[in-house]
Amino acid sequence: MCGYYILASADQGDYKRGLGRRRLSIADLIHRSYQKIFPELSDCCPMTLDRFDGDNSTYANSSTRLVLLHYINATGNSSFPCIGTIICRSYVLTAAHCVSGQFVKNFGNLSHIRLGQDATPNLQCQNKNCTRLATDKKIGGVIVHEGYNDTTRENDIALIRFEEPLSEFTSEIEPICLRWVHKPGALETSSNEKFSVIGCRPNSNARQNRTSNKQDITLFEREQCSSEYSKIHRIVTESQICGVRDDNRSTCNVNSGVPLVSYIDNCPILEGIMSFRKRRKNNNLPDVFIDIMAYEKWIEKNIVG
Repeated sequence: MCGYYILASADQGDYKRGLGRRRLSIADLIHRSYQKIFPELSDCCPMTLDRFDGDNSTYANSSTRLVLLHYINATGNSSFPCIGTIICRSYVLTAAHCVSGQFVKNFGNLSHIRLGQDATPNLQCQNKNCTRLATDKKIGGVIVHEGYNDTTRENDIALIRFEEPLSEFTSEIEPICLRWVHKPGALETSSNEKFSVIGCRPNSNARQNRTSNKQDITLFEREQCSSEYSKIHRIVTESQICGVRDDNRSTCNVNSGVPLVSYIDNCPILEGIMSFRKRRKNNNLPDVFIDIMAYEKWIEKNIVG
């Protein structure tokens, strides 16, 4: 349980997330019970909001909603190749491929969840006080979507439970907002909404002493995205979102599991989770994210259960 209530929706029909439009069934808008699951709006959308400057850099506080997933391999070496997003006091949401299949064979077993350390370890804030003391939290359990396919990355979503729930949210450790929970009046995606990925790491193209752990994303029509990926025999489903990074220079590298975020009334809304992208010689294919709204009931069922 996560502490707070939501309006739990009745059984929902299929919907389609289009560019600037989402089609929902009537049942999606019928709420019939309250359940204590998610944090309050004031926790995920505090008065001290993420701030963005003119060159697309962010201060470190945009990553307070992220955690680093700590892996230890057979030789005892540690790595942090995946990111999760805090959605309540007890759970982190991430990609299923981060906690199962070939990924675990490559990097080792998931050991701890690291909080309070920016997802861009090389961040240099200088005039901004960005230093954090990292805290490792024990893992109480992992729930991988029962329909996850490690080859196609369909249903690439998983929940990680803290062994002990977070005692409180602070300016260093915060949850992210969910659209159907915290902004139920905005279930349709507006065409003027801006999207970004948070938690990317600067690469050699980034300017010295400046890092950007946010990169803007433009949504890419799913039908066209599916057509592009079909050329390399990959499937893009109705429960996935495609996006193209606005900066063609790609000045940051993106870890698996990073969140796709929009802002409604300046509140950060979790829209997707990075699942995969393919690089080509001349140009890259769109990034593919799991669409969080497609898994609303799966998330609620597993958290409540």
